Amino acid sequence: MGKWKGLFFGLLALNVVIVIVIVTALFKVPTEERDNPFTPLDQSGVELKVVSSKGELTKVINNYLEKESKNNPLDYEIILDEEVLLIGSITAFNRKLHLEMKFNPIVTPEGDLILEQETISIGQLMLPVPFVLTYIKENYILPEWVVIDPKEELIYVSVTQMDMKSDVDVKVDTFDLEEDNITFKLIVPLTK
Repeated sequence: MGKWKGLFFGLLALNVVIVIVIVTALFKVPTEERDNPFTPLDQSGVELKVVSSKGELTKVINNYLEKESKNNPLDYEIILDEEVLLIGSITAFNRKLHLEMKFNPIVTPEGDLILEQETISIGQLMLPVPFVLTYIKENYILPEWVVIDPKEELIYVSVTQMDMKSDVDVKVDTFDLEEDNITFKLIVPLTK
């Protein structure tokens, strides 16, 4: 019986050790940090991605321009094609003249849009870009977030500075007209 008694206590000791190891493993706090597979939320807002087509964005832009330019003598619309087209009329010498401007859009790292001037025509005349941009800058009311730079022949559209009815901020992510790939980031604030 002595041999069986020794084996019994050996088996009992082994069971107690296994139970202690399992309990210790269950309640042990990990000492090393693990990578969180989820991106932590920024406490100031959540970023949402919005995808649009040229046609849909053209409708939104022209609707916005129509509302904002009711008291502005510049009559125009934007068409997104292979480039950004501004087509409309401008009043000069008490007459309405056909205006057409073509721009190449460039997205800035900040999420704004630079429109590099390619061509400008008023009526049948191809006019110097700095002259027309200076005329528009000095004679027409533009939103604060649109800056015309006649010397550089560009228009800076500070999308990130637009006044939105909600607290949502907007950034341009991609603006590839040839591939019809237009995406924006909406930053929606978190409230506590």
